[in-house]
Amino acid sequence: IAGATLFLMQRIIDAAKRIFVDAIDE
Repeated sequence: IAGATLFLMQRIIDAAKRIFVDAIDE
């Protein structure tokens, strides 16, 4: 279960980073 949570957190962080970089680029 811990691995699944870590994987989920990693995906959320990845998505947040992408949105953040997108906003900075504009």
